[in-house]
Amino acid sequence: MRKLLANLVQRACTVEPGEAPILEGEHGAVVDALARTLLALGELEMDDADAVAMEPAAFAGELRRAAPEATQYLSGDGTALYGSLLELSCLHILNFFTQRSTFIPHTLVKQTRRLHQINARLDRVIDLIPDRSAEETEFRDRYGHYVVNTYSRLRLFGVDDFGERERNEWPLDMTYLSLEVVDVAEERVSVTRDPIGGFSWARECGQTDGVRRVEQAFAGRNRIFVRGPAGCGKTTLIQWLAVTAARNDFPQELSHFNGRVPFVLMLRHLIRDAYALPQPGEFLARMGMPRAAPPGWVEHLLDTRRAILLIDGVDEVPIARRDEVLTWLRQLMMTWDDIPYVITARPDSVPEGWLRPHGFDEFALRQMGREDVRTFIGKWHDAMCSTYENDEQREEVDEHRQLLLDTVFSNPDLARLAMNPLMCALVCALNHARRGYVPGGRKELYSAALSMLLGRRDRERGMGSPESLSIGEGQQIALLQKIAYYLVVNGETETEQDTAIRLIRDVLPDMPSVAGPERAIGVLRYLLRRSGVLREPGAGLLDFIHRTFQDYLAAKEAVERRDFGLLARNAEDDQWHDVIRMAFGHASPIECALLLEKLLQRADARRPGRRSRQQRLTLLAASCLEHTVELDGSLRREVKRRTEELIPPGTMEDAEQLAKSGSVLLGLLPQNLASLNAETVPCVVRAASLVGGDLALHYLGKFSGHRLLSVRAELAAAWDRFDSEEYARTVLCDGFFIVDVKSVEQAMAAQYVSKDAMFRLYGPAGETALGYLPVDHVRKLHLTHTEELDELHHKVADGQLGRFRALQELHLIGFDASDCAELRGLGTVRRLSLAPREATGNILKSSYLPQQLFYLDVAGSMVPTGLEMLTSLREVSLNGSCLTPDGWAALAAAAPLDRLNLRLNSVSESMLHSRPVKALAVTMNVTGGPIELDVFREWEVTRQLIVHCSDDVQPDIFDNLNERNDLYVEITGKNGTFVWGEPPLR
Repeated sequence: MRKLLANLVQRACTVEPGEAPILEGEHGAVVDALARTLLALGELEMDDADAVAMEPAAFAGELRRAAPEATQYLSGDGTALYGSLLELSCLHILNFFTQRSTFIPHTLVKQTRRLHQINARLDRVIDLIPDRSAEETEFRDRYGHYVVNTYSRLRLFGVDDFGERERNEWPLDMTYLSLEVVDVAEERVSVTRDPIGGFSWARECGQTDGVRRVEQAFAGRNRIFVRGPAGCGKTTLIQWLAVTAARNDFPQELSHFNGRVPFVLMLRHLIRDAYALPQPGEFLARMGMPRAAPPGWVEHLLDTRRAILLIDGVDEVPIARRDEVLTWLRQLMMTWDDIPYVITARPDSVPEGWLRPHGFDEFALRQMGREDVRTFIGKWHDAMCSTYENDEQREEVDEHRQLLLDTVFSNPDLARLAMNPLMCALVCALNHARRGYVPGGRKELYSAALSMLLGRRDRERGMGSPESLSIGEGQQIALLQKIAYYLVVNGETETEQDTAIRLIRDVLPDMPSVAGPERAIGVLRYLLRRSGVLREPGAGLLDFIHRTFQDYLAAKEAVERRDFGLLARNAEDDQWHDVIRMAFGHASPIECALLLEKLLQRADARRPGRRSRQQRLTLLAASCLEHTVELDGSLRREVKRRTEELIPPGTMEDAEQLAKSGSVLLGLLPQNLASLNAETVPCVVRAASLVGGDLALHYLGKFSGHRLLSVRAELAAAWDRFDSEEYARTVLCDGFFIVDVKSVEQAMAAQYVSKDAMFRLYGPAGETALGYLPVDHVRKLHLTHTEELDELHHKVADGQLGRFRALQELHLIGFDASDCAELRGLGTVRRLSLAPREATGNILKSSYLPQQLFYLDVAGSMVPTGLEMLTSLREVSLNGSCLTPDGWAALAAAAPLDRLNLRLNSVSESMLHSRPVKALAVTMNVTGGPIELDVFREWEVTRQLIVHCSDDVQPDIFDNLNERNDLYVEITGKNGTFVWGEPPLR
């Protein structure tokens, strides 16, 4: 057998030209290891049939477990060759087993017995499973079609008002834009050094601002709470989740949602009148599904973890009933705690952390960045083009598209509005309607949009009224105001059409030119069919196409009624905040002053919780200043004085509220940066960046090169809110940043970013941007590979990074060792970090790597070999728990290191029995198991040992180090920090 194995090893080492897999002197050791393993055949307690059923790889694993010491003297390369040849040998052995004369009869007998056993077990299982008929399967298919048909179409505002054919809704696939969210739990964490040295690349390259696309952010999460302001895309996100679940077509990151049936629960529909919130058996009826499910169908899906609950609009529930919603959610979660829940709300509707005790991860929908705005504008105009069959009209749409792309960011107010999807759609629609002119203010934008919807559409088409009514634009607005005001005052977002008819009937006597009270039904029908602002969400119901239009019209009605006391009394209700802000836009200077005085009086009222109420109402008053055209100077100064007391903001939430006051805030923010402490500086930067515009850009320039990494993280995250080149020149030009490159525009502006910056690329946009980065400027590069980014994978594997002639630091996340074979050609790279895509081990050969490496960080279970060949290597970070004896031997053979950083589950046997590693300083992060320091008695080169552990430090931990008077040890555990010896001189 040894002769056969020797021949096999010899052939394996000479079959291909080039570098042999092992050194010639190791041939005999591999032969010995194979022989010892194969001789263990006699110790296995299995027959031929059992062995053949295992497949060669599994059979080889059994043999290795029977002879665990066989590879103890092999190198990493020798072990790899041994594994390949053992599996090949097992393939031939199992084939030999199948040729023996007794194999087939014996196997047939064994298979027959197993089949009987399996059949008996299946019969018992079937007896326990309730009969689920073909009717249920058919119903699931029908329900899936219903979900897709109901939620796979969006109303893309403005498009249907111009096309040649009537088309009110558009395919979700055509119009959906994946937005970014901020993980609220992560956004306050600054960029820090990993406790074991180097950056914490496992936490996305250290920049833990938590900003990700929805698909990446929700990966692996089951309880998700999403906050976002009006029009930011919360309901669209719910629709996308529902349709994708129904199609069973989630991307890789959200694959845990596949195979689940979606239930979409719009709270604004569920809380109608005094209805109790639905139990599972009522879900489908409350969703509008016309056909009843088989008995117990919904509960069965919940019980078997094959459902996903999508709950939209906590903010649309009256404050008095929100506790009822929370109780309802708790009951659902207590009964079905292992299914996904996705819930949405506006930012101020519930306290921060409202669902955190129930295991929810909280996310805030981020404003669209510049690249997202451009993408949205492109999608809107693509949809518009699809409505025309005339080439000349399509060319006109393309001209309007280009005009808007050229001008949208030149007006700061318009640019800020366009970062909200609803407002961006309004901007697109008005730009097209007015052939390149768009009003800049929010009030003017809504006014122009209503004018477009209520009057221009029919006039420009020469269409008459199918109801034989002639209702002017002003009269329509007056009628709609009454309905909107009723909804807001009653805390509702939809109402019965009978209620609307009564409201219209009451006002028609004052509008004799429209119709008499007896025609109230016809007037409502006219508004529903022709206004474009009302819609019919269900039989006998009506609501506004978007909550924002309801708030705008209700504000106008409140001002005309001079109901300023009512507005002030409701100022603490988040559902009224947008109404109050818009009221200032409608009001005259005298009325603005009156309303503002009432708000400030409300803030000063002596009631429980006065301090927090004062802050909230002061911020509300400050945000209203932006909507006023003219205001008494003393009142404006008073609001500014009160606002200054809230500056600098202490939290990110305060910063975001302050930013709503607009450009007035920039004059109030501290000019002396030295007066700010470490906690408030990032909040100030967040507030200024959200205001946007040239003044904000100039202000943020003061923070360029700031010493705090948390401040630089905020500055980097704001890049896509400004012009790429101007921001790079003004803000990102000095110091270290980790910047996400999301567009070609940013890649081309990278030449103006500090040369100390790390450029991070991921996602399809990052893949495209890689080709536009300045090759002589980029020194630090971070690439994340996902399953979708095969092109990026090939660019690395094919050696295309070699064109970056100044590259000194490279971080590859999600790449396997085989992808790195061409990295050896990167002659300038001195620092390299690698994190493999899979959890399984990868052998990382030193021959793959740049030979002049100074620093190597290997995450996951990747095991480096041949480190002695990297003579310039001075610092290594790796997962010590994955190191085999051969791995420790390779580490011990490396040139003397200045620092070794180890991530360990515990101090393993292989570490205890390894050769001493030559490292002056060692840092260990031990996440479990006992800490043994005995091994360091033999590490004679080591002068400093720093340990972070998750357990208590035992008092006798230093007893075995008495011989090492030259060693300094510092151990930090749950019970404190313990020191031994004198720290080395620096």
